Amino acid sequence: MLNQDVSDDTGTVTNTEVKAWLNIGYQKARNSVVAMGQNFQMRLTKANLVSGQSYYALPSDCRKVVRVEVGFDSADDREKAQRIDVNQINDPDLTFSEGAPLYYVTGNQIRIFPEPGSALTNGLWLEYIEDPGDMSADADTPSLPVGYDHVPLLYAVAKGKYKLGLKTEAEVTMEEFHYELETMKDEVIERNLDGHDTVIVRTL
Repeated sequence: MLNQDVSDDTGTVTNTEVKAWLNIGYQKARNSVVAMGQNFQMRLTKANLVSGQSYYALPSDCRKVVRVEVGFDSADDREKAQRIDVNQINDPDLTFSEGAPLYYVTGNQIRIFPEPGSALTNGLWLEYIEDPGDMSADADTPSLPVGYDHVPLLYAVAKGKYKLGLKTEAEVTMEEFHYELETMKDEVIERNLDGHDTVIVRTL
């Protein structure tokens, strides 16, 4: 697609550059899906409650917390926790109840209220949007909606063509990249809708 060998770093377009562009294209694709709020790449993790402990570490790949449930007496009988702003903690009218738990996110931790009065296995359930990270190994593939693994490649090819001085070809490929991004987002939305199909008209 570039009409140049990119197996090493000796050419005008280097192997290192191509790998970097692939990951930038991958990041742009992931960001566009996350920004839609369709909860693509949502994961579930569970943590043990510790008596007297309110702070719990978020998963290292957590990009966004979607839902928190806490079971103080039984992991099978959980209550959905309401998210609050950290500044609300000092509100004198704020009350804590096991029947209506609260939480807020600070850094790479989540803090729940009230503090557990006893330990409980898998008492904390957390649904979150995963950040799969960059591709590093040659065999790695993007974690994108089915049928769109090629999208980061379009971005890398466009950047390579720009560097080779093929401006017109680069612009065409970059337009294709953005078109595929929009088509991918439309399909994610359509997948999550109930009812009849939606017809989306797009002009090239």
